[in-house]
Amino acid sequence: MKYLKETCRYLFSKNGLKKWLYFLLFSIIPAALIAHALPIYRLFFIIKETEALSFGQIWVTYFAHKGIILTLILAFFANVFFSACLCSSLTYHMRIGQFGLPRFFTCVNNNFFPCISRTVTVGALMVVCYSVFILFDVLWNIVLNSVAAIIASAFVFVLMVLLFTYLLSTVTLWLPTMVLTGQKYQTALATAFYQSRDLHKKYFMFDFVLVVFLMGISVLAYYTAAKPLVSWAITTVAYVITIIFIHVFWFVSFFDFNQLTRADLTVSSFKRRL
Repeated sequence: MKYLKETCRYLFSKNGLKKWLYFLLFSIIPAALIAHALPIYRLFFIIKETEALSFGQIWVTYFAHKGIILTLILAFFANVFFSACLCSSLTYHMRIGQFGLPRFFTCVNNNFFPCISRTVTVGALMVVCYSVFILFDVLWNIVLNSVAAIIASAFVFVLMVLLFTYLLSTVTLWLPTMVLTGQKYQTALATAFYQSRDLHKKYFMFDFVLVVFLMGISVLAYYTAAKPLVSWAITTVAYVITIIFIHVFWFVSFFDFNQLTRADLTVSSFKRRL
């Protein structure tokens, strides 16, 4: 749990409240949009669905809510833009020791395409894992009785979540490698995967803790689904925390792996400038 401790140390150390408020500005909008477009608790309704529908019918049920196309588009660009802001802020803090975002548009521009690369890749991976889950869900609904189908679908869902989590953990260093070294996405991906191969299990443990947290909150959102605004608010809070933690984790891991001195640990990050 080394990386969880280091991430919490960064977020809850001196001036932790200021950090949270600052990061909240960059995470609340994408979290709110993603919570509306892709709430995890909606997958639980699919697991409970025992009617033998076609693959296509079940596949689209997760996205069958008002304004999904526009929300997905907005969520994509908001995630890319604000992820670039978070990366710039963390880079500046850990490299220089000052907390903030200088040369705002320059920093965002430099990190925009690395963030697009990761967002597209993660999105594609999500679609693949989701499609495999739906495929088995259809199969179980055909060959098993209702109770057995629900259990089997839940089992496959857990497997897909674990697979997705593990695959993400293998490229933990990908985004900070692109941001901090300037490598192109293919080179950075290969570098991040190969060089950190001995740490994949440790990275997975951190991601696993976040997934357990998300699933726990999603269960709460599921039982408040009758009140859409409440379930959306709960999911938004969960995504805000996840976005902040995962970005800090990436950069803490990168500096630790490369044995780089972090200026935020040696310099007063919030000192007043005369």
